[in-house]
Amino acid sequence: VSDGLGSQETRFSLNLLINSRREVYQTIQELLSVFRGISYYGAGTLSISSDRPGESQYLIGPSNVVEGSFLYSGTSLKSRHTTATVAYQDYESLGELKYEYVELESQVAKYGIVNKDLRAVGCYSQSQARRFGKWALLSESNLTETVSFSVSIDLGLVLSPGMIISIADPLKAGSRRSGRVSSASTTAVTIDSKEDLSVNLGNSPQLSVMLPTGLVETRSISGIVDRVVTVSSAFSEAPNAGHVWLIQTSDALAQQYRILG
Repeated sequence: VSDGLGSQETRFSLNLLINSRREVYQTIQELLSVFRGISYYGAGTLSISSDRPGESQYLIGPSNVVEGSFLYSGTSLKSRHTTATVAYQDYESLGELKYEYVELESQVAKYGIVNKDLRAVGCYSQSQARRFGKWALLSESNLTETVSFSVSIDLGLVLSPGMIISIADPLKAGSRRSGRVSSASTTAVTIDSKEDLSVNLGNSPQLSVMLPTGLVETRSISGIVDRVVTVSSAFSEAPNAGHVWLIQTSDALAQQYRILG
């Protein structure tokens, strides 16, 4: 990526000597912070995921959530930082600490200076330190909502931290947009019910389904007759009965979340 000085550099670089005994998990967490990573222990294995763009890997709606309820919470405005001071090391000064100041101008103008002190582990690049600070500030500014819900044990084994999921909550969308597949072919899906389902075909509706492989595929909807939803191009395989479906339109999109725990 650009180093901000007219040259290129590696996006994530680590220069670190571990010369003392520490807790393994604490050390791993420190190393993961270099590339915005998270780790979790499950099924006897330590797994790692990083914060990066991606497509939804699972569909969530009232039909596969315990009691069909979602609990939302948001971050306080007072906890969102508008500036960051990032400590990093410098080759020219033989590893001495230097500090890079980063700010979000629009947030500073609105909320004033609320500074956050950060340390870029093993970082010897000013621009990498700046990217780290900018990521931290933008994350706090944009990722402000957390949702909690409970699932059955079989679904809990599938979902894991780092996965991106789509949630269709009828209380937020204003109408039901998710449910279970009754039967399906590659071009037509019979849904469980049309109750409270309102879809305007003029708003570019799309149907997403879980396939037997566990993947999510999305196709444009060409028509809805009673409980049968027809798509304009075939899915790679027919969804199984009981799998989840989700409909999105230009005026009612599913919300994307990344699983944290």
